Amino acid sequence: MNAKSIKLIPTWQAVVIMVFCTHSLAADEGFRFFYNFAPGVTFYETDHSRQESGSKLISEFRRTIEFRVSQTHGAALPTLSARIIELSNKGRRIDYYNGVQFEANISATGEVTEYSFSGGLPRYQPLIQAAGPANRNNIFWMPRFPDKPVKIGDTFTDTVFLNSTGMAAGGQTVFELEEVRDKLARFKLRHTGSTTSEGAGGTQISQGHAIFDLDKGMWSSFELSGEGTAQLASTLSQHYKTSSRKEISRSAGCDQATTGVSNPDGAISHARTLANQLVRNALTRWPGTGENLYASYRHFHCPDRPQMTAIRDNLAAGEQILGDLTVTCLPASADVCDNVRGNEVNLPVESLPGGASSSRLVQLCPSFFRMDDDEQAGTLIAAAVKLSGVGDGHRCMLQEDCYFDFLRPASEVVGGNPYAYGYYALALSGWTFSREPSRTPCSPQASGNYIQVDGGAAATDPASVQPYRGDFYVRNLRVVYREVD
Repeated sequence: MNAKSIKLIPTWQAVVIMVFCTHSLAADEGFRFFYNFAPGVTFYETDHSRQESGSKLISEFRRTIEFRVSQTHGAALPTLSARIIELSNKGRRIDYYNGVQFEANISATGEVTEYSFSGGLPRYQPLIQAAGPANRNNIFWMPRFPDKPVKIGDTFTDTVFLNSTGMAAGGQTVFELEEVRDKLARFKLRHTGSTTSEGAGGTQISQGHAIFDLDKGMWSSFELSGEGTAQLASTLSQHYKTSSRKEISRSAGCDQATTGVSNPDGAISHARTLANQLVRNALTRWPGTGENLYASYRHFHCPDRPQMTAIRDNLAAGEQILGDLTVTCLPASADVCDNVRGNEVNLPVESLPGGASSSRLVQLCPSFFRMDDDEQAGTLIAAAVKLSGVGDGHRCMLQEDCYFDFLRPASEVVGGNPYAYGYYALALSGWTFSREPSRTPCSPQASGNYIQVDGGAAATDPASVQPYRGDFYVRNLRVVYREVD
């Protein structure tokens, strides 16, 4: 091993994402904690760790792990699947673990069984296989909780060992429950660790805090800082400082420091729920009559019947993608987050035949969280529709003059403006917009509905026309049309 590349691996470097169930007792009786993984739940862990010696930066790792919980019928324990979706050191991307999936069964007490890993790039298989056993505790790390209530001031110790070819690392973390306030449990952490590898090694001591959110039922953050000594050779050693912070959330990287809001998970969850409701409602009311039909004229520039069908199909495809979006958050310093209207989200897509995307990843900029909740939902709908294959070559937002420029044909809007789908879904649920044309220059189209015209009153008073089947009418027109077989 190159002595210059040695790095102590803190045992707390990767915490498992978990749904956490607590049974609260009276404060003097303490608190019991159990793991309770809910099938279908997805969580993310975002790590930022740093080592420096004097003025020299040794390493600065960033890592994001996605965890998904599943449970087969009849299985005693849930399965937690994990994949590293982002890994870098000093800003340089590391792709060692691209395509690798880690799996394990986890009991209510925190015992990991049936650990396995698979996949990955062929050129990295020797590394993946060598590091695989050590990643059992690196990826699926969690404290084993006592079998009795934990009172304020009580401690418990978690011991972890990482073993791989030519290297052994391990350590202990002492958790001390300091307080429980506003449903947040605060633990004081004291960690000691060591590493040995082919004559080299080192030790490390760190302190910090961890916060467990009782409402969310999961850890929300871990923060540690400390010092260590790396033994590079028999007589050569290096002293360094280390720090680490991890955020655990339902959306990767979506903490208050990045998004600018105190509860980004709640905002994203609400936007997802509202977006799904809006799309379901739009599909139920499609193609609609009266105001509903007028909304399609207004937002898609007078589509014909085949284009109306395409609108429905694109919304249906977007609905499927909404339920499978992987949402992450970007800082304001990201190149794509330039505060330009329309750049609230970024879609790093890889196209499939037909224009659809192989990715379900949506990156949110801080400006997304400054939008109203209806705008957030409409933006997620636009993102899902784009991922389903609708282009954005004619992208235009409601605030822009191009949106209600009816010289732009319906074909451009239906196939090239994903934002129109978000506004359309909002309109079908009763949302009104400040910038709306009083009239639309759409020719009347055969609706498939029929009216009964009696006498001459209808010629001068269209409101007197009664529907024979359905309630179709064309708004803003003063001429009554009768469809005949």
